[in-house]
Amino acid sequence: MRETSPPVRVRSRSRALSIAAAASLLVAGVAAAPPAQAASATVTGTLTGKAANGDTAPLAHAAIELRDAATNHTVGTAWTDDNGKFSIPANDAGATWGSLNDRFSVLYNYCPYTTPSCSDYPEEWLGGAHYIGDAETFTLSDGASVQKDHSIRIGATVKGSVTLADGTAATGGYVSVDVARPGGGSANINPSPPIAPDGTFEIRGVPSGVGVSLDFYREWDDEDDRCYAAPKNDLGVLTPGQTVTGSTLVEHYNPSIIATVVDPAGKPVDFLGAVPYTNRGSGEFELPQMGPFGTDDQGEYKQCVTTGTEMKLKFYDDLGAAFGETVDRTVPMATTWVGIGGARGTTEANAPVIPITSTDVIDLGTIEVAPEGPSEPPVVTITPGKVTIAGTARVGSTLTAKPGTWKPSSTQLTYQWKRAGKPIAGATKATYLLKAADAKKTISVTVTGQTTNAAAVSQTSAGVQVKLGVLKAKKVTVKGKVRVGKKLTAKTKSWTSGTRLTYRWAHLVKGKWKAVKSGKKATYKVKASDRGKKLRVTMTGKKAGYQSVKKVLVTKKAR
Repeated sequence: MRETSPPVRVRSRSRALSIAAAASLLVAGVAAAPPAQAASATVTGTLTGKAANGDTAPLAHAAIELRDAATNHTVGTAWTDDNGKFSIPANDAGATWGSLNDRFSVLYNYCPYTTPSCSDYPEEWLGGAHYIGDAETFTLSDGASVQKDHSIRIGATVKGSVTLADGTAATGGYVSVDVARPGGGSANINPSPPIAPDGTFEIRGVPSGVGVSLDFYREWDDEDDRCYAAPKNDLGVLTPGQTVTGSTLVEHYNPSIIATVVDPAGKPVDFLGAVPYTNRGSGEFELPQMGPFGTDDQGEYKQCVTTGTEMKLKFYDDLGAAFGETVDRTVPMATTWVGIGGARGTTEANAPVIPITSTDVIDLGTIEVAPEGPSEPPVVTITPGKVTIAGTARVGSTLTAKPGTWKPSSTQLTYQWKRAGKPIAGATKATYLLKAADAKKTISVTVTGQTTNAAAVSQTSAGVQVKLGVLKAKKVTVKGKVRVGKKLTAKTKSWTSGTRLTYRWAHLVKGKWKAVKSGKKATYKVKASDRGKKLRVTMTGKKAGYQSVKKVLVTKKAR
């Protein structure tokens, strides 16, 4: 299977070559004589770096990219000279990214790891942002020359290792940095070179002065549809020039989305582009910051994703250009948004949502796409039913989601049970067995409906307050003779599975029960001090999430 989602921002020699190749294509595109009506402009500036001691110096040989802020497509690329200066020409003759009427931003220091003058400095967008959605933007006009100087503070260096669950070194994969965004969520930047054979890694140019964490990504093989990752390692806020050592990540399975894309004749659609949009909890479905993504030469698609997020997946066709491949088809396939169970959409607004609730592989099956045509499929509106919960809201009991009637009838329903408003991991069926963690909490269920050409619709039930469970308790009996020196044994039949039983023996002294020493087991040896007194055994059953139950038996006087 073709690697459809490699980390493209690996600062290595191969990355330097790929940037150079892309630049030569860009230069060739710019050098071509544009039509007379094409608009053109130039963005210039100086890039400097601020060292840990506050000294400022030019950053030489760093890549600078002019991006269309609406599409995040590269408009032009340049490298800084020995004085940190750059100049990026741009014209919209035959441009696929848009036109000079759009808004733009600049990505600074997109440089190879092998360039010492800039590898200790992080990538930054105009205005000091780490994600294009937070960057400063500007407009261009025909014939304009706009100056956009920028200074980057030196970053930190992080060294560590990646291990498997059994403690041995992981092989293959990349460690990168997640940076906290001002409005919530995070941006993924600074992939390192592949981890070393002994599992160690080093990342330079980690942003300082902002919350950062480590993330891990490993490539897959053709025989395994699963992805591999490691829980994020929160590093907190680092200082300029700081070196952090001993950061450890432990690799585990990560969820993936797979699909096979075919044309109406059933032929695999090779090198079809894909854009996975991700909602990491902020409510905003964000563009990926690496790529390209898409099908391989057999029409197979695979995408590593993250548990607890939501996805919207778009397939588009640039006839293999994003991969530098040549395809047989001459008419592009229509842009299609896809989801679970054959759900489709025509725009981001009505695209089906793919919830990532576990580490399982999400198989979208075979997806058929058709060549672009003059007409668009009709937009379908989903009408949700009234969602209710049936069953006894008590620990140990099973609740059932009643979704009501949804229209159209083709609507596919998925379920997510929630505790105190937060999703319960793995609780994605129509029924849910109440657990100890649910006791005294409010449980609700959200039903999501999806169908072709419709935006996903979710409906949440009213919450139910969960009561403590009721133990299945049996009476206590005592076996043995109530005589000094003899053993008495408290017995009972089976209680609710998982119940922990405790015992307490006591004897009656002057009308009051007094606990006896060594009387905390099921078996009790009658002592001389018990002679002439009645004995009592109290059996207490306890289980998390359930009401405790006591059973008591009083014997005759000991002889």
